[in-house]
Amino acid sequence: MPKFYLKKDELNKLNQFDFTNQPNLEISRDIFMLQSETGMRFCDVLALTSANVIGGAIHYVERKTNKVIHVQLTSSAREIVERYICNDKSVLFPSLSVAKYNQTIKEMLRLAGINRVVTVKNHEAGVEESLPIYEVANSQMARCSFVYNLLHNSFSINSPGINNTFINYKIYNHHV
Repeated sequence: MPKFYLKKDELNKLNQFDFTNQPNLEISRDIFMLQSETGMRFCDVLALTSANVIGGAIHYVERKTNKVIHVQLTSSAREIVERYICNDKSVLFPSLSVAKYNQTIKEMLRLAGINRVVTVKNHEAGVEESLPIYEVANSQMARCSFVYNLLHNSFSINSPGINNTFINYKIYNHHV
């Protein structure tokens, strides 16, 4: 399946959508937005504690590679982290399975009206289908959105949010 991403205007629309009456979607949106601002994997975001946040940056050990990563936070990523930070060393975000997270991503994109049509291959029928992007959304989309927007918005490699995660990311395999 090709990699899909949200464009900057779609991310803004999602970020501004009011999920206050649906706290599970609000939390998932915040995790998704943090991923799209930093390029962090879902498992690494869920493992973050208050101790990982130091001086406007996140410092953590990437679970997949065991590498030490330092991410300078953008102002919007900092706002998200500050909403969840507390004085103890507990995790910032509540526990969430990848399956549940993927389900909530689809729902929040649908509710926010993010329905750009994308083409996917129906392997059973052997044909291409056009679907709204929310139907194919998943946790990987946040990282793909990070890379797409980085490449298409002329960011400097020294900008906040640009870090080892970006450099290690396999851009060429993501059809952006």
